Amino acid sequence: MNFFLHCFTFLTNRIAKRSWDYFLKEQYLTEAKRMELQSLVINCTKQGVTNDKIAKEEVIVSLTTHGYRIYEASLAIESIMQGTVLPNRIVLWLDEQTQNQPLPQGLKNQEARGLEIRYTRDIKAYTKLLPAVKAFPEAAIVTIDDDIFYPADTLELLLRGHAEHPESICANWVKQIVKKGNKLASFLKYPLVSQTDENHKYFLEGFAGTLYPPHCFSNELFNEEVFMKLTPYADDVWYSVLAIKEGVSIFYPNYHYKVYPYLENENGYDISLKQINSNPKDCKNDEQFAAILKHYNLYDSLLAFLSK
Repeated sequence: MNFFLHCFTFLTNRIAKRSWDYFLKEQYLTEAKRMELQSLVINCTKQGVTNDKIAKEEVIVSLTTHGYRIYEASLAIESIMQGTVLPNRIVLWLDEQTQNQPLPQGLKNQEARGLEIRYTRDIKAYTKLLPAVKAFPEAAIVTIDDDIFYPADTLELLLRGHAEHPESICANWVKQIVKKGNKLASFLKYPLVSQTDENHKYFLEGFAGTLYPPHCFSNELFNEEVFMKLTPYADDVWYSVLAIKEGVSIFYPNYHYKVYPYLENENGYDISLKQINSNPKDCKNDEQFAAILKHYNLYDSLLAFLSK
């Protein structure tokens, strides 16, 4: 018995050490990336957007921020500005009530390099896509989050996927929807995919970068009465359900990564929706996903599809 107890303790300690080592490594990489991006925000003078034709449509990177996170948003923007392929525009949407407030110097520096700052009514996380679709209906819109440090080829991968699947939504982080028994499994149990095909239904998570081709959704996309009532904290739920409802395919263009190597800026975590939507004790994504599916009478048909 002592021998088996010793083996169990040894393995437990090894797993804990590996987890701790991984945590320290990730923390080191994140802080190193933060320092690099901060230096570039202050000192870089090269343009962060391009007039070159990089797709058949204009390509616009769109994001939003709020509260004190406005002082961190320049780091996410800079990671895109340092990419292997530059977008035609980068638009940061801010609450129109903040229009007369001073901007952080980092964002001012980036304005001189092509960043566009526009003001709109605050509709929470939906602000990063919906105003851009209205303002630029013929463009391919790439949404990013304000608290991620993006790999240099983020946009390059999305554009490659878009070239091969021009009618599909291309997302760098996609999960396969699965069922458990006679109901949908928890969102927390959805596996990450390494390849997408038409025989599955997918849930996209926009934080890693998502490209929406022009006119991929109907005007139902703007049905604020429904999405604010049923999924106010999870725009990804809304877009994933609309894709199911309207037959829009989701393509995962991660050609050489097994796991998308993003780094999270934890300075904004205390007001992050991630804590609300992906909380293991009370996963709001499950509640909101089921509510939207049932609103459109899609829950049973999705279960039937998953049962094939």
